Amino acid sequence: MLPERSELTTANIWADLRDHLRWRSRRHTSGSAYGTLQKTSYLLLICVFVPFMILTGVAQSPGYTAAMPVLLDLFGGRQSARTLHTIGTVLLVLFVVVHLLEIAAAGFLTRVRSMITGKESIRG
Repeated sequence: MLPERSELTTANIWADLRDHLRWRSRRHTSGSAYGTLQKTSYLLLICVFVPFMILTGVAQSPGYTAAMPVLLDLFGGRQSARTLHTIGTVLLVLFVVVHLLEIAAAGFLTRVRSMITGKESIRG
């Protein structure tokens, strides 16, 4: 999932972003290759966003914050942690909705069949 050094050039990232905003795929039409933006977003989701959501969720629990009061200091209190957790939940739901729209645009049955079987199907 780590982007290669050649993929992290400014020109490549802008071209990838421009193509995504126009709903075009430049090089990764097969579905088996990830683009630079996909790799970066999944890496951020796994390594930054998920731990953030876990910590903000734990910071809302009085039992955990009694054992680890630094969590309350980290997020500015229980209410701030709750607000950040709610915003994160909305962003995660939007992430899922965008992915569902992309699956629908790419051919829902074909993509779901590929996810279940692990084999890419040419048929629509």
